[in-house]
This record gives sequence, C-alpha cells and structure tokens, in this order.
Amino acid sequence: MGARFLKRHGFAAVADLVAQHKDLAQWSRLGEAQILYLADKLVNDERIETIEARKRRMHARFADQPKAWQAAKKRLEKAQELERRVESATRKKLHKILESTPSRMSEVV
Repeated sequence: MGARFLKRHGFAAVADLVAQHKDLAQWSRLGEAQILYLADKLVNDERIETIEARKRRMHARFADQPKAWQAAKKRLEKAQELERRVESATRKKLHKILESTPSRMSEVV
C-alpha cells in the first residue's frame, strides 16, 4: 500500500525499500532494505524495543493463531540474523548503538 503510493508519486527507489520492510526477500549483503527491515522490527509504536521483547509480545498476541505466530517468528528470526550481521559489521552490540538514540521516536523530530 505505502510502496504503491510512493511509486505513483515518483519515489520508486524508496518504494522498493518500503515494499520489503515487513517481509524481506533473500539478501546477501547489508543494505538499505535490510536496515529498514531491522528498524521496523525494533520499533513498537514510538518506542525502541529489543527483538526478544517483540518476540514475547508477538507470541502473546498470536497465542491462539499458530500460523500467524510462525510467520511472525520467522520474520523476527530474520531480524535477529540481521542484528548479528550489523554487530559483526560495526563491531558493536546493537543495544550500544541504540543507546545513543532517543528511546521515543517523538524525541527525534
């Protein structure tokens, strides 16, 4: 939905990124789409949360929907792999990188 809107209004490059933010295709290197995907899994409303916290929240939310829980779990496992790759590339733990960012997105603007 958002990707189509962006594409129609001349933002094709951004649209391609947005199209992958929920369910990332296969990747071989860290790039903009992978970072956006990871960021999407680290933000809950306006708050930054760990992937483990999100996993617990999603498990509770989909406790009575096994297929939905498995899909969410698969996406979060991709995010955990990306987290490890970011940490390897930066030689820093992700939580240390995020410590220097505001804990609420409203503090950014």
